[in-house]
Amino acid sequence: MKQGMTRYFFNIQSSSDCVEDNHGEEGALLQAAGTRAVESARELLPDLRDSRHAAQVFAFEIEDEHGRLYQRIPFTLAGTISPNTGAGQVH
Repeated sequence: MKQGMTRYFFNIQSSSDCVEDNHGEEGALLQAAGTRAVESARELLPDLRDSRHAAQVFAFEIEDEHGRLYQRIPFTLAGTISPNTGAGQVH
């Protein structure tokens, strides 16, 4: 891992299950990780609607390599923020 970079893991949490990200992505800023989570949630929303799952029970939980939770971003947030409007500023 590069100096000053953190590996962020984007786990998907629902009310009954958790899908763990075993690979993660390196990034210098938590803000960029938040933006990435919102963009990914936006991509997954149509699949949730098609499968009749309620988007409000899903969230990305962004953790570091030590398992520390930094942000929890509900999928419903992705439907309320326009692309490229500072979505990563969510804390």
